[in-house]
Amino acid sequence: MNYQNYTSQDFILDDYFIEWVLKPNVATNLYWQNWLSEHPEKQKDVNEARSFLLQMKFTRYELPPNEYEKEGLQLQNDIEEFERRRSLSLGRSVKRYWIGIAASIALCLVVIASLYLKNTYTKITIQTPYGQIRKVTLTDQSVVTLNANSILTYTKDWNGSSDREVWLQGEAFFEVTKKDKKQRFIVHTQALDVQVVGTRFNVSDRKENTQVVLNEGKVLLNRHTVLSDTVIPMQVGDLIEFSERSKNFRKKNVRPDVYSSWKNHEWILEEMSLREVAFKIEDTYGVKVIIKDPAIARQVVTGVVPTESLDVLLDALEAAFNIRIIHKSNQIFIQA
Repeated sequence: MNYQNYTSQDFILDDYFIEWVLKPNVATNLYWQNWLSEHPEKQKDVNEARSFLLQMKFTRYELPPNEYEKEGLQLQNDIEEFERRRSLSLGRSVKRYWIGIAASIALCLVVIASLYLKNTYTKITIQTPYGQIRKVTLTDQSVVTLNANSILTYTKDWNGSSDREVWLQGEAFFEVTKKDKKQRFIVHTQALDVQVVGTRFNVSDRKENTQVVLNEGKVLLNRHTVLSDTVIPMQVGDLIEFSERSKNFRKKNVRPDVYSSWKNHEWILEEMSLREVAFKIEDTYGVKVIIKDPAIARQVVTGVVPTESLDVLLDALEAAFNIRIIHKSNQIFIQA
């Protein structure tokens, strides 16, 4: 097959490409790895097609008995109607006959496809504004605490045989309900997939950096690329961060409660510089923080500051860092 002129849309419709993305094996992995090494200019199209297919995976939808009977009767009526029309136009060309057959088959396929996809692509998206935290209970009773300036997307219905999948932009703390081991819970971010069965963990996906901190249980991090997959197991207390820019992982052992303290409307600061605090303020409250003096930006502090509101936080930071903070419109100026 000549894939050199394929666009991302062409790849999405190609059977061999679909097999590689959704049901990879040694043969398909080897073929596509070799092909991409010879055609690196197609990397973007392949990435786009792969991402699309992974997000649009089918989940099995079982029809209740009454639906089988209903659709069967409808199909029988359609066939009888076709036979009636065929008998009235028997003298017409054979071409019309085959058109009728094709139409009946197409109708069957439409009915089956509509039922198969029913409820599969019904997605719910929840977005938090700057400065607000929201708690969300998912259909399996797992609880997600969504930080400010974050987006959570998940499908409306999870049946017992499909993975429980959510997509995150921003930051959230997950308390996952334990289910059958075969029914995984997967958090998709821009760079990583976090795979769990039942556990508590924090995920932050901001500014080309994805950070996962494990509070309880066990998780697997999956880094998917077109050439290889990286799987990293995590233990309680692990922090793993992936940089989209450098493509590198960083791992260390931490106090997990420090990284999820935001859900209690406070920040626990451990030897955190004022520059790092400024980044958190920008992400959480949607303001621009300006520190002109590099020496002030490098100051570090350890302690707990309240975050019920931006003004309360700024007052606490003034006392903690012994600095002056001026808040004008959408900008914050920090000086000695």
